[in-house]
Amino acid sequence: MRFDENAPGGGAEAVYRLENGKAFLEWKLYFSEDVTEQGRNGPETEARIYVTDREGNLVLECRQQLWEEEPLQSVLLQPRLWRGVEEPYLYDTEAILVDGSGCCRDRVRGHLPLRSLSNRQSGSPALNGAAWEPRAVRYFLPDKGGAADRRRQMEKDLRMLLELGANCVCLDGWDEGRADLDEGRAGLDEGLGGLDENLDGETELYRYFLQLCDRLGFLAFGKRKGSSEHVWIQEADIGAGVMGRESVTMACGAEVPVLRSRKEDIAVSRKKDILVSRESLVSRERGAGTLQGEKGSAAMGCGGAETRLPGDRESTIGSGQQAEALLPDGEHPGPCFYRCLAEWGRKPFVHIVPESVRKMESGNYTALCYSNCDKVALYSDGLLFEFKSGEREFCFQEIPAKSPCIMLAAEGEGCGESLSVHKSFVKQWKNEDIWH
Repeated sequence: MRFDENAPGGGAEAVYRLENGKAFLEWKLYFSEDVTEQGRNGPETEARIYVTDREGNLVLECRQQLWEEEPLQSVLLQPRLWRGVEEPYLYDTEAILVDGSGCCRDRVRGHLPLRSLSNRQSGSPALNGAAWEPRAVRYFLPDKGGAADRRRQMEKDLRMLLELGANCVCLDGWDEGRADLDEGRAGLDEGLGGLDENLDGETELYRYFLQLCDRLGFLAFGKRKGSSEHVWIQEADIGAGVMGRESVTMACGAEVPVLRSRKEDIAVSRKKDILVSRESLVSRERGAGTLQGEKGSAAMGCGGAETRLPGDRESTIGSGQQAEALLPDGEHPGPCFYRCLAEWGRKPFVHIVPESVRKMESGNYTALCYSNCDKVALYSDGLLFEFKSGEREFCFQEIPAKSPCIMLAAEGEGCGESLSVHKSFVKQWKNEDIWH
């Protein structure tokens, strides 16, 4: 007798509600065979459940005979809640089957994030009853390499998004992937062989991704077929065969950036990132504006052209088109990455956008910096050129460059970055055809 590892929670699922500083839990146990009659007529076998905190202290123990039909219920006083990237607190769980002689027949380990997520009339969800502002990034699960390579890539990607300041992922391709798995399992039921191992591998990949999200503090959303919204998904949804049992939804349109585009879209995404940077740097004849501090948008000081920040619902960048990629070539951060970092990031940084360096009619140059600092200083050829105050985007004009290379350096509050670009390379950026 064993737990059904393909069931929710790997065979032991906790369904809970949070109320008045307590967590009321009901445990659902799934087995690979019918245990009701077997438990009544066979040897005594009981299920034991242990819940421990991060320090390894036992906080809850439950026991029940397998043949009992009533659900196994418990209560946890003053539980620690899972609070997203700020505090992704997880309890460790272990369910074991013990026979009449006290021997362990099977065991399954997992984790338990105690949290509540609900829709609000304002549109954005509420986490544990408090306002929660999503900072979403769209994501495709890796489809190249072996299982170990794909798992490593997922963890690397999520840790990058953690540094970026994101707090949730919209899992693109989820509906397609689940449909493929369901179709494959239907084929197995009809007697098709050789697919079970691959299907189980894909299922475990989805399960591992959602476990990573819980561990690092991300909420995950997947798109249902025929729906324009993404629904909250959890690890238990994998075994249940129903995506989004909690009906919490979030809009995830083209204004939400994608970590990396699919292979066939990379060239298009890269070209669009360049065009967006150019749009922000219009010629000085249109007049210099001032940087606006409105959340979600920034009117550039380089000619008054307006750019939108990722996550802004009114964004026109990529509207009706492909979402901007944080990693345009699949590996290296592009302009969209640093725009998000300037909006979401906590660690001070400053970045000079290489594609923004352009020659002006006066013979001098203009450049755009992204930063989450209040002030940025720009140096040219090692000499201080200008200080600017603002938010997120800092545009510098009439930058002199006497040597064959444009040598720029930017400094913020405790951070800095340098960029060197040959003047002949800047001229090539005027020819948009090279990005085809």
